[in-house]
Amino acid sequence: MKKQTQKLSIFDTTLRDGAQTIGAHFHPDAKLQIAQQLIKLGVDTIEIGCPVASPQEFEVAKKAAKLFKKDKVNLAVFARAKKIDIDKAWQSIKAHPRPILSLLTSVSDVHLKAKFKKNQKEMLKYFGQMINYGYKVGFKKIHVYLEDGTRTDFKYIKSLVAAFIDKGVSCISIPDTVGFVNDPEQYGMLFSRLRNEIKIPKKVKLSSHTHNDKALAVANALAAIRHGVDQVECTINGLGERAGNASLGAILLNLYPNDIGKWSSLDYQVNTSINLSEYGKTAEMVGQLSGLGINYNEPLMGSTVFTTSAGIHQDGVIKDKNTYFCSDPERFGISLKNKLLSFNMLSGLKGIVKILDGMGLQFDDELNKKIYQQVIVLAQKKTPSIEDIRAIAMDIALEVEPIIEMRVCKNSSGVVPCTAEVVLFHRQKNKVLRGIGYGDGPFAAFMDITCELLKLKATILDYHDTVVGVGRDSQMQCFIKSSIQDQVYYGRGVSTDIVQAGCRAFLKCVNEHLSGK
Repeated sequence: MKKQTQKLSIFDTTLRDGAQTIGAHFHPDAKLQIAQQLIKLGVDTIEIGCPVASPQEFEVAKKAAKLFKKDKVNLAVFARAKKIDIDKAWQSIKAHPRPILSLLTSVSDVHLKAKFKKNQKEMLKYFGQMINYGYKVGFKKIHVYLEDGTRTDFKYIKSLVAAFIDKGVSCISIPDTVGFVNDPEQYGMLFSRLRNEIKIPKKVKLSSHTHNDKALAVANALAAIRHGVDQVECTINGLGERAGNASLGAILLNLYPNDIGKWSSLDYQVNTSINLSEYGKTAEMVGQLSGLGINYNEPLMGSTVFTTSAGIHQDGVIKDKNTYFCSDPERFGISLKNKLLSFNMLSGLKGIVKILDGMGLQFDDELNKKIYQQVIVLAQKKTPSIEDIRAIAMDIALEVEPIIEMRVCKNSSGVVPCTAEVVLFHRQKNKVLRGIGYGDGPFAAFMDITCELLKLKATILDYHDTVVGVGRDSQMQCFIKSSIQDQVYYGRGVSTDIVQAGCRAFLKCVNEHLSGK
């Protein structure tokens, strides 16, 4: 256990191990963009990829080596214990002043038998040869992965660590490759036991690498920190194969707590070079550029983790957010604007009033009650979004005589282009407007002719609908966020026909624009 604060290095493998997530796709330019943001975040090492995997991976590493030459970050490239991999790794990264070879050594019996058909002694000798080859091609720092180390007997792990230290490696990582460990304390003790039984030079780091197959990746990483590990390997948003890797955000949340209940918080007695205020931006970027988004319940970043819907909880959070949240996300660069409150059948009037106030909308008690009643009706079918609530509020608050009435709307669908035969009545001009619009769908056709008749320029920024009621009494309720003449408006329309509901919602936006509201 650490008795004084010491530096904990952060090794980010989002762009290598995280990129193996099913469904993830990082464009080469996106990798470089994320790497730049990781540098701003303050990670110590970025594992940029596996150069031998593809020409694209090779080029990304090569560009990164030149692009980040003046930055203090270490740049690591992944390679199997094969000469062709090591050659490619060096060729891609040699332009960087702090290149690291991340060398994979598979060590468990199941890996040795299935992949290499060799025994422990033979593989120990072979791995030593590959480490020597890494130095020969030009690497000065080698980070060795003892793949599947947690399913390997300790005696062999100990002999590997001792042998690799003699070879001069800079870091030894013991991955829980398949998330096998179900006792975090045992994983942590693996590192403290190695320190007790082997003389490990200060220049050699011990590193944790944990996977989330049993939902213990973060717990195992924290246990390793408690037992003196020098480095943790992790990913942004917990990306990684199968159930993912340890999430950097969740680790930071534990290392830098601001809990009111001090008795429950453990001081890990470490410091990092992380710039906490950059984490939110980094996680958002990775979610967007990976194509995966962010899980709704991802610690720190999930859309619901700092949101409450129960009336009792909402009342407490309105008075003091610490009543139901254990940390302050704003320290991590995460805005709480329009996040604290959500709505369902258990929500209260105070919560509605608070979120309306956050939008800059203040109404009298009677209007607030009307808005609340409509939101609760919607909550019987879905969780109302902020935009839903805004549309309902504006619909009720701006109950004025419409300037434009829809007299006729006949839509065709099933063929492209779709058509909309529309008759509108302009109340102020006492004039009937007629026309036929065309579009990819019936709503697009209606919008096309409406804008033409009224000489407006409009685009749809958001469009979604929900069912109100059941059976024959059910209706479609459509919510639209629209830009008209570069001003944003919100509309809600209800009809038994989904297209008509959308048309009515858009007309609400049009009338709001024309009325100058």
